[in-house]
Amino acid sequence: MLLTQQACLLQPFHEHSLGQTRQKVEQATLKTGYDTYCLTKNTKSSKAKTIFVAIPDITSPICPDIISGIEQVAAEQGYMVLIGDCKHYKKQQHTLIDIFISQQIDGIVLLNSDIPFSLANRKLKNLPPIVVANEFVLEFNFATINIDNLTYSFNAINYLQKLGHKYIACITGPETILSCQYRLQGYTQAIQRAGNKVQQEYIINSDFSYQGGAEGIKKLFALTKPPSAIFCHNDIMVIGAI
Repeated sequence: MLLTQQACLLQPFHEHSLGQTRQKVEQATLKTGYDTYCLTKNTKSSKAKTIFVAIPDITSPICPDIISGIEQVAAEQGYMVLIGDCKHYKKQQHTLIDIFISQQIDGIVLLNSDIPFSLANRKLKNLPPIVVANEFVLEFNFATINIDNLTYSFNAINYLQKLGHKYIACITGPETILSCQYRLQGYTQAIQRAGNKVQQEYIINSDFSYQGGAEGIKKLFALTKPPSAIFCHNDIMVIGAI
């Protein structure tokens, strides 16, 4: 990239043709699956080792502790950590991939399954190793680190039942997120295991937001028989509900 920019400065009249040539070369490397990541990594081995952590929303209260743990372990192994809030990068997916390759990122950690770039049309070997935390990514063979959402949600509802609650509501996160599906499944199984029928009016679909929790609680309290306990899929919605 640097050589191309210098060439354009020295020969401004050929800028258009050079741009076309570079585009053709890039397209050819993608079609053949040429491993540009490994090449650049080997040619600049003296560059600082870097891990990119892609977070879904920097305002999320779970992010600081997770990032702190990543930075601690990375520092022990001699790696630097770059942090990116990918909430607003949906329209710049391919640009992110190019940055990961050209900047020689040594690894990527995604803190949810909502991948901030499209991998379906790219060769996976052109990208550095990827680890997904907090979620499964069924479409791709990524290493994942997550909790047992079904078991823990079942245990949470079981705890409320032991306290004497029979009418327990659930404010869910996005239906498309796999962890939310497991949490709802745990909720449902716990209700049924206690011999009770799952009441659909007690299940409010939401979006992990403060406002979602607040709107969810309004709907539940408007019912003829409001619940005595509420299970939310994340802490932000709990605060909104309270």
